[in-house]
Amino acid sequence: MSVAGLSVNEQLVRDGAAEWYEQFASEDGNLAARLRVAEREAQSAGRGLWSACAGPLASLPRAPGMATPDAPGCHPSYPDECIPPPPPDLDCAEVKRRVRVDHGAGDAHGLDANRDGWGCESYR
Repeated sequence: MSVAGLSVNEQLVRDGAAEWYEQFASEDGNLAARLRVAEREAQSAGRGLWSACAGPLASLPRAPGMATPDAPGCHPSYPDECIPPPPPDLDCAEVKRRVRVDHGAGDAHGLDANRDGWGCESYR
């Protein structure tokens, strides 16, 4: 959706008022790339939903980014997300999204069954 030539979705993501979902990237690759950048900018700047406190509740569902991945309470196995360390042990049904897994830091929740660097791949 655009207003006066500006993408409303992109602006919402840039302001931290929304997040983008990779499962829709195939619909418009150009917009998906812009939304990725907008979300990273919002996260880096701590805007909107990215300004919330760290902690176990801040990381589920897809609101894990409410805290930056390197914030206290986030496990280093998941460098792009704020997923807390166990316990409790989380599974993909609780995480509800595809996540990158850094096997150098382990895979604390066992989300990457095929060890290809991506966990919960059915949530594209």
